[in-house]
Amino acid sequence: MNTYLVKWPDGSVSVIQAYDETDLYIQMDTEGDPKCAVVKKIVGDGPFHLTFNIAKQGDEQFIDADLSTECDDVKLHKFSFRKDMFIKYLARITNTSVKHIKNLPQNKIQEIKDGLGLE
Repeated sequence: MNTYLVKWPDGSVSVIQAYDETDLYIQMDTEGDPKCAVVKKIVGDGPFHLTFNIAKQGDEQFIDADLSTECDDVKLHKFSFRKDMFIKYLARITNTSVKHIKNLPQNKIQEIKDGLGLE
């Protein structure tokens, strides 16, 4: 299982553990649009400490999170979802195969996106 630090556009922060990329996407989707967040993978086996600070930019407040550790092998790595992640996500939540989703006409995929409230 991997651990991720997720910074949302509204300034909030989540720490999520996920089995794989699809699991991460599904968990993030319960909180907001996964494509709008900055995701960093916490890499390493040592202990780490997350520090959360409330910061202000103009009239808006947001939470800034940083990772600190005494272990050299624990680091934050930038993470990006693969381009086919939405197809894998649809396959998982509809309990169908990736191949089936890929074979759907584009308008059907758009219809599913619209039904889920996605762009």
